[in-house]
Amino acid sequence: MNIKFYIFFILLIPTLLAQQANLQNKFMLAQSYEQMGELERATEVYEEVYKTQPENYQFFFALNRIYIQIKEYDKSIQITEARLKSQPNDYNLVGMLGVTLYLKGEEKKTYELWDKLLEQAGGNQNVYRILSNYAIELRTFDKAIEILVKGKNASPNKTIYSYDLANLYSLRMQYAEAINEYCLLIDTDPNQIKQIEGRIYPLLARPEALPIIIETLEKKNPHINTNYAPLLINAYLENLSFEKALNLNFELDRKLNKNGTEVFSLAQRLYSLKEYSFASTAFEYLLNNYPSSAYVSQIKLGFAKTFEASLEEKIQSSLALWKPYNMPKVLLKADYEKSIDAYKEIIKSYPNSEVAVEAYYRIGVIYEKRLLQIDKAKESYNFIAQNYKMSNLYSISCEAISRIALLQNEMDIAKEYLDVILAFPRSQPVEKNLAKFRKAELLYFSGDFEESRSLVNEVVSFFKDNIANDALELSILLNTSINDSLLLTRFAVAELFIFKKKFSDAIVILEEIETNEQAIFLSNYASITKMECEIALDNFPTALKIGEKIVSKENLNLFGDKALFLSAQIYQFGIGSDKNAIELYEQLLAKYPNSLYLDKAREEINHLRKKVS
Repeated sequence: MNIKFYIFFILLIPTLLAQQANLQNKFMLAQSYEQMGELERATEVYEEVYKTQPENYQFFFALNRIYIQIKEYDKSIQITEARLKSQPNDYNLVGMLGVTLYLKGEEKKTYELWDKLLEQAGGNQNVYRILSNYAIELRTFDKAIEILVKGKNASPNKTIYSYDLANLYSLRMQYAEAINEYCLLIDTDPNQIKQIEGRIYPLLARPEALPIIIETLEKKNPHINTNYAPLLINAYLENLSFEKALNLNFELDRKLNKNGTEVFSLAQRLYSLKEYSFASTAFEYLLNNYPSSAYVSQIKLGFAKTFEASLEEKIQSSLALWKPYNMPKVLLKADYEKSIDAYKEIIKSYPNSEVAVEAYYRIGVIYEKRLLQIDKAKESYNFIAQNYKMSNLYSISCEAISRIALLQNEMDIAKEYLDVILAFPRSQPVEKNLAKFRKAELLYFSGDFEESRSLVNEVVSFFKDNIANDALELSILLNTSINDSLLLTRFAVAELFIFKKKFSDAIVILEEIETNEQAIFLSNYASITKMECEIALDNFPTALKIGEKIVSKENLNLFGDKALFLSAQIYQFGIGSDKNAIELYEQLLAKYPNSLYLDKAREEINHLRKKVS
């Protein structure tokens, strides 16, 4: 190499580097202008750097983008066509040119340009994907589908674009075509079924899609092409066609020798959907066909829980769930005793198993909540607490024992079991939070307000927990009334009576408190709580008078909205006067626009008006 040329080249490098750096700085300046919305100034700088280096793709792309933003479509076409001359095999450039032509209003030219490229593409998958993506960018979904169908026909792999096509068909509400693509994928690889179920599931929530999906899958004859059956079962469940879902599930189980595994999953799913009759049918099928199954104990437990749940469903209308508090009553005694017998049979057949532990727990719940035999309930809970410390039901059983101890005035035992939950390393955060709240309640009932307030504040901070609302209510009571400790002590005694369902005893104390006009908050709180107690005792006229008195208070009316809401509920559910209920709900809406009861009041008004019409 000539030494002079070499020296010249060495001296030139810094100049070249400086020029490149200067270009990059200008490019960054143009980007800044663009981000600030100063598109004209950005365009000027982009054009300057592009003219300096037209081969630089970054500069070209930025300039083309801003030409489109400012609708200088001819200039965009000019620079894109110029680049295509030097790079005729750049399919992205053809796609970009088509976009510009389309935005300019020359849709026909766009499609002619793209179709010409597709004719030359042969089996090149990239061409079809690139052009379909540009069509999607323009939201011309039909053209995108057309392009991918051409690619599908040109390829030996007929599922190469199936996921893309299924998505596009779904967007165009062509649900049958989408399902056909998914079925094609399943034909090719049945292992994709779970992934495809996940993609179809959102479509099942569309009312217009569901019947089409069911019809399409039924035409595929899933009784023979069993790979499609899980999709149809899901669609049946979403359509509330539970009997069809069960029958197809049973058929699959027999044909494919599934040994009941899919039926068991469906039974559990039906149980979670509260379709207890159909769940019971599924469990019964399993017991009849697989009496020696490895998981027969779980099947029997599921069957027993389903029977218990069906009893709960039967008594719902008799429980008057609209009431803030309810008087305990025994309903369906013989049926619940039959349920206990089923659980006892499980304990006998599978002693020392986790299903036996759950059976003990369910027996405890029935004795406590439905048969009101507290000592027998405690016996069942105690058996778990003493013998199954490693069970998932240990902590919740300890909480139940604590609750019963409180009912029986055994405060020390109640506290002891709550402390056990808090100290037990296997207790879940939710279980510990509940134990903290129960302990805060216990301390409150005992008159230890400071420690109770400290604990309840910890529970309130655990905002993801359902118990946090109850804790917040107790926190407000403690923080607002702590200075009236003597009166608060009396209020706590009244609330303990309410916990024990001794509503008449609670009312006597609440009447004392509400006459104390100096303790404004507690006086108001006592009045609304007394109203709730009268409702529990079915003393509806008395409760309505209390409600009227609360609402009529002009100053410091703290619970007027709640009193109106409860009064409306009394007329609606207790007395059966829909007209009076509607009037009170409407009064609530007008008088308390920020009330927490607004949504529920509107809901009830709509329900009652439909009922009247």
